Amino acid sequence: MPELAWAVIFVMAFGIGAIPGFLALMLHTIGSLTKLFYEAIESAQDKPVRGLAACGATPFQRMRFALWPQVKPIFISYSFMRMEINFRSSTILGLVGAGGIGQELMTNIKLDRYDQVSMTLLLIIVVVSLLDMLSGRLRHWVLEGNK
Repeated sequence: MPELAWAVIFVMAFGIGAIPGFLALMLHTIGSLTKLFYEAIESAQDKPVRGLAACGATPFQRMRFALWPQVKPIFISYSFMRMEINFRSSTILGLVGAGGIGQELMTNIKLDRYDQVSMTLLLIIVVVSLLDMLSGRLRHWVLEGNK
């Protein structure tokens, strides 16, 4: 279920504010990441896990040294992707009264404060660009190491 639908439900249940937006994003993020993480684990090779099991490794050691190195880049990539999606979605959720920067944007639009509207939009663009750049660099650092 999309976060916008969750936000409408939670706004009706809890009223206008940040809590409905937080709950909507939380539920959608947990659902999305659970599915994506499950698929990443499912698609991991089982040969390293079986090899460590044959050597007598504990289940924790098999996860740590065979499974985690395979899924770590995917987990990190999906986590950063969801962080970026959540920031963008928080702008939209504010339009239905679920708090956040979108609610501030709508308030300024309704009050004809177009100088603040343009500044808010500029800040949204800057923050999204910085988040994208930061997540790209962190992904590269995790995957390639300190080069």
